[in-house]
Amino acid sequence: FRIQVAHFEPQLINVKGMGLYSSVVLSSSGNVNCVSRDDPTNFKPYLLEAKNRLSSQYDSKPSSKHGDPLVDPVLAEAERLYFRDIITEDAMIMKSTGKTSDELSEVTERTSQIKRKTFGGEWKYILSRYVLDLGTVVKGDSKKRSFKVTNTSTTGITFSVDRRHLATTGVTLTPDKYPKLPAMGSLTIDVALNTRTKGLGVGDYNCEVLLDIKGGPLVLLDVRAHIIVPTIDMSCDRLDFGKVQVGLTRIISVSLTNTQALPCDWSAVTPDESAGGKSKKGADKHGRFVCTPPSGVLQPQQTSIVEVAFIPVVSESLSQKLGIRVASNPKVFELACTGIGEELDVEVQPPEFDLPPVFPHQNSRQTFQVMNHSSVPVEVFSLNFDKKYLIEEDILLHAEELFTNDVLLLPPREVGASLPDYLMEAYYNKLLEADKEFVLHDLLPAEEAKAPELEKPPVVQPSIPLPPLESAQDESDAPKLSVTVLTGPPLSGKSTLSTMMAAKYKMLRLNIDETLRVAMEFDTTEGAALRTLSHKLHDPDVPKPLEVPSGLLANVFKQRFRAPDTQFGVIVDDLRCSLTLNPEVILEAIKEAAAQVNAALACISLTMDA
Repeated sequence: FRIQVAHFEPQLINVKGMGLYSSVVLSSSGNVNCVSRDDPTNFKPYLLEAKNRLSSQYDSKPSSKHGDPLVDPVLAEAERLYFRDIITEDAMIMKSTGKTSDELSEVTERTSQIKRKTFGGEWKYILSRYVLDLGTVVKGDSKKRSFKVTNTSTTGITFSVDRRHLATTGVTLTPDKYPKLPAMGSLTIDVALNTRTKGLGVGDYNCEVLLDIKGGPLVLLDVRAHIIVPTIDMSCDRLDFGKVQVGLTRIISVSLTNTQALPCDWSAVTPDESAGGKSKKGADKHGRFVCTPPSGVLQPQQTSIVEVAFIPVVSESLSQKLGIRVASNPKVFELACTGIGEELDVEVQPPEFDLPPVFPHQNSRQTFQVMNHSSVPVEVFSLNFDKKYLIEEDILLHAEELFTNDVLLLPPREVGASLPDYLMEAYYNKLLEADKEFVLHDLLPAEEAKAPELEKPPVVQPSIPLPPLESAQDESDAPKLSVTVLTGPPLSGKSTLSTMMAAKYKMLRLNIDETLRVAMEFDTTEGAALRTLSHKLHDPDVPKPLEVPSGLLANVFKQRFRAPDTQFGVIVDDLRCSLTLNPEVILEAIKEAAAQVNAALACISLTMDA
């Protein structure tokens, strides 16, 4: 403008100034980067102009005069230019229309992009926008994130948030009140979203939080989230097991897939449990359907295979809905299962009879018939007299670690076949462990238990070398010794009796597998042959069982009988061997070896009382 004084020439005076306003910068707080800027689409030209303006004022790259890395001078200048233009544009519109700023805000379409009405009723410009992304949130859960407010002004500021607007959105901010922030001061605010809030559905969620800076523009924080309900996809919803023989089971595999972005906890439930009750007592009297595993965790986009087994108990048709419950999901995914149980049809004629009176030492015999009306072969056991049945029952009762859901699943058994090898091996190992834990003084009289030799009963000593066959003494010169073999069904007392005899008479308690293992370590004909058999035993391509020559085992036992620790005799309480499941081969080899070393052989068979 110009100023003229009296008769002097007018003087030109230029006045320059820059408007200042309070401003803040929002950033993530903590290790999670959840806050980002959401600039308008036309903001990029302002960034280029701000960079050019500041570059012309500085020889090097412009930096914050406060030294804070959060304060970007280019961004701050771009916001100032953007703020200047929208104010100037509004001023021109007000001049041309004759409307006030508030009247113009009510009718202009561009208002939603640049202005908001505060809870005090005042229309204010939005200077900057930010997005706080909570990510995926499970319906019914809460999730919290933190952000930091930094005052980038040269003076202290105060700001507030309209909490009445947030009351129905499920979003809460902590702390409730905000202190005055000094220049370059910061404050951390926690944002929590409670998805249990009434009216919140499933899908994309957003909520605008306005930070109203006193004496300055607004800062808009858009809180976003994706609310989900965990769910799974099943490969099918119906299983038909058809006819299944009672005593057998049929298994069908079902795939479960987690299609959501968060881990999914699932568990199988019975129809009563899926309805909110408890499983009824006696519900399995007709059979049941069992899911294995009964529960699990599926990672995002992961597929897991579960097995559903039908275990019939009686000859009836069974229909049941097996429920799959997913954590945080009220829906129960139902798997309709149907199956028919078929019992073996065996008839005994006559069902009962009386034997006539007989004199002592005479026999009385009555014949009855067993008729199989089933469509499959049937193996019949006598529950009172069949020793094989009694032994197998004991083996099955001691296989509790192999049970799944209180059921022991074994491969279908052919008529006349034995129990699976792995089941027999587990049982034998359990018996060996029981032998190791056997405490002798608990079984012997007190005066004998105090004897020093009873504290450490003699056992096989693998460190004693086996003399090669070439250096063996002649049979006529070999010392005469006794070899005692104890046989009998499991749990008949073989191990107990052999331990007591070995302790009392200083006999060698011979372990067959340990003897063969030691023999394999020597470079002899017998050692090489045993190593070959051992390799074949572990080769899945070699047919089982192996044929083990009794002569080979006899040579090994003969060498062992000649060792110095057998001078008081040898006792064998177990004819089991990992190379062969036929105890007759072992017994024949012991007999042959005993004859070659001129030993006295005694075989004692133990039985169990009914």
